[in-house]
Amino acid sequence: MVASRRVNVRSLGGLALLLALAGWLALNGAALRGAWLRNLGFLNLNEARGPAPADAASAEAAAAIHQLTEATRLDPRPASPWRALGYAHLAQAQDEAAIRAWQQAPGMAAELIANGQQAEAANQPETALAWYRRATAVSPSDPEGWLHLGLLHEGRGDWPAVTAVYEAGLEAQAAAGAANSDLLFRLARAHANLSWPIDYTAVLDASDRALQLDQFQHDWNRVQNRYFRGVALQGLGRDSEALAEFAWVAERLPDDYWTLVRLGQLTWQVQGDARAAETHLLAALRARGDNKAAYLALGEVYWQTGRQDEAVELYRAVLRLDPGDATAAARTQEP
Repeated sequence: MVASRRVNVRSLGGLALLLALAGWLALNGAALRGAWLRNLGFLNLNEARGPAPADAASAEAAAAIHQLTEATRLDPRPASPWRALGYAHLAQAQDEAAIRAWQQAPGMAAELIANGQQAEAANQPETALAWYRRATAVSPSDPEGWLHLGLLHEGRGDWPAVTAVYEAGLEAQAAAGAANSDLLFRLARAHANLSWPIDYTAVLDASDRALQLDQFQHDWNRVQNRYFRGVALQGLGRDSEALAEFAWVAERLPDDYWTLVRLGQLTWQVQGDARAAETHLLAALRARGDNKAAYLALGEVYWQTGRQDEAVELYRAVLRLDPGDATAAARTQEP
């Protein structure tokens, strides 16, 4: 009887162990199969992105898509298979599917932006544009993708495209309940370059909204936003307010040429302070001597304060830079 009981106890213990093992497999089998498929997918993706012939690469990319799709279905928690799945879809020119996969991988937009920066460094602007567009699609509320996309268009001088990018970025942020001042500043700058005559009201609106929001990720943008606000105010005839803006900017950017030129002009026009205006304009000339604006502005101050001989020398410098300048030509003619 005792032996029989021992056998029964041992049998029950073995059964319990088997049941526990079965339960563990039931709970973890999907994860294990997902891990196995994930690794197979990684291998096939690496092969697809290697030097294999096009047909073989396409087949390997298709296999990777199948394996990684099943892996994410079995265990959707890890980010790495979603990331790889996106690149596998991209290898098959399936951008929309790639974006859907990448949206499941946290931080993926930053990687796509880095890809775009690498393409820019390699002088591949069209490739860079494609990466930045993917970044904005993966994370529409993240301003960085929109900023990089817009800056690339800015570098080309394509201001209609720049304006459209920043407006789309602001709309995407609004839809997500987010907001960013950098995009608004860039929109103000775009309006300042978009057309002639400049739509100063649009520039002022965007720059004012940026300041009211005060959500700048880059402090340099905050300073530049105040500069463009000054440009808009000056363009709208609000010279005293513009003078205050340029004075604020000059405190932070004491060697900025255009800030000093505008500050010198308005110091003379608004305050009639020839000495202060001269100080600002001479600083502008020290910062940059290859642009006629500071010479013209300082020449005007000298001309109106009885220093015509000094003014003429400045106008001659203008003519060396721009022989067709009408004001300098008129002021340098012999009486």
